[in-house]
Amino acid sequence: MKRLVYLFLALAMTSSLLLACNNGDNGGPGNDVEVGQKVEVEGGAYWEASPSEIYSILDGNIFVFQYDIMNLGNIPNTDEFIQYKTLEENMDKLPADKNTTIVIFCGVGEKSAEAAEFLVKEGYTRVHNLDGGSIAWRDEGYPVIS
Repeated sequence: MKRLVYLFLALAMTSSLLLACNNGDNGGPGNDVEVGQKVEVEGGAYWEASPSEIYSILDGNIFVFQYDIMNLGNIPNTDEFIQYKTLEENMDKLPADKNTTIVIFCGVGEKSAEAAEFLVKEGYTRVHNLDGGSIAWRDEGYPVIS
């Protein structure tokens, strides 16, 4: 009977340690998320993710920015607006940690796809483009913040 109790305690402690390791200093929830369809580009890959897939990770530790000609409203948790064609000179606004999960969106998803490809070439490893942009986001009924 004592052996069974010791075995149970050992399993419980091992499980606790494994959970602690998985929730450690790796950036927290959302920082190791890869949702959507993988798109291979020079230097690596980014993910084309639907509005529902992006919505599912918004509460995590991610960086969200709009990359467009003008700010037409943001999805929740947007951190930055970067004017289209100014990404290279605004790299200081992005996380220094290139393993941070990043979500990019624009009006329809084309400009943000360009930005996603550029960021992958710059060494970012967890880049997500909102497929269909803020138009698809609105069409699916998700909130937009003015």
